Amino acid sequence: MYTITQPALVQDNETIRPAKCDGIRAHRSDGEAVLYDEQSKTTYHLNETAFLLWDACDGTRTLGDLASMLSDRYEVAEAIGQDDVDQIAAFLAKVKLVTAEVPSGSYLD
Repeated sequence: MYTITQPALVQDNETIRPAKCDGIRAHRSDGEAVLYDEQSKTTYHLNETAFLLWDACDGTRTLGDLASMLSDRYEVAEAIGQDDVDQIAAFLAKVKLVTAEVPSGSYLD
């Protein structure tokens, strides 16, 4: 399992499949989401876009899939969606709200 913290990993959009970390509780209210990490006892406030991305991280979708989802949802160019996904995924991984599965046989494996 890899953590998406290095730009080289974030750029592998069709291989990395982020998944929510265990022990994270979510609460949504008024266009904002609050995530609470039970292990570190840390609270994170996410905007709608970041929460949508975190919520979709189920280990089956690639970063490219998530970028397409955001691009469709907000009607923006794919490159803009990908840039947003790269930045948000890197943050979510850095604070240990997601991890990333790399399929065996991948050059990252």
